[in-house]
Amino acid sequence: MYKILFLSGAIVFALPSLKAQQTVATLGGDVKGNTHTLSYTVGQVAIMQARNNSHSLSEGVQQGLFVKEDYIAEANFLPCKIIISPNPSSDFIRIQSDSEDELYYVMFTTAGARVCGGSFSCSTTVSLCDMAAGVYIVKVSNKEGKERKFQIVKSK
Repeated sequence: MYKILFLSGAIVFALPSLKAQQTVATLGGDVKGNTHTLSYTVGQVAIMQARNNSHSLSEGVQQGLFVKEDYIAEANFLPCKIIISPNPSSDFIRIQSDSEDELYYVMFTTAGARVCGGSFSCSTTVSLCDMAAGVYIVKVSNKEGKERKFQIVKSK
């Protein structure tokens, strides 16, 4: 009995201090069927950062396993190893390959607008400083048109 009262009291006093997550929504809406309605939001959980000269503190849900590669048809698949890091990032990303051939990268917004691009061999660094926070697609390809696509997150 005392345990139930104690737990009930703890829950009642803890509720006012709980806060909901804040979301950076890019779009959303309602889908209505005959018997049900579905509400949806497309975006990401807001990430807040505090920095000083020697430390950085991040608050929010960071999708550490968010790195998603878009697998495409085997015949058009770029066969070399590609690593894009860090992800998420607020300043820059590094694109690395185990191929010594010339490769090309193009970065797009999720709406399909081209943000930047270039060529590299083995490794290159791409600045994200002038870009808005959000999700971007990086396409890496070779001169034969074989490609791989990656999703990256630009944090604030």
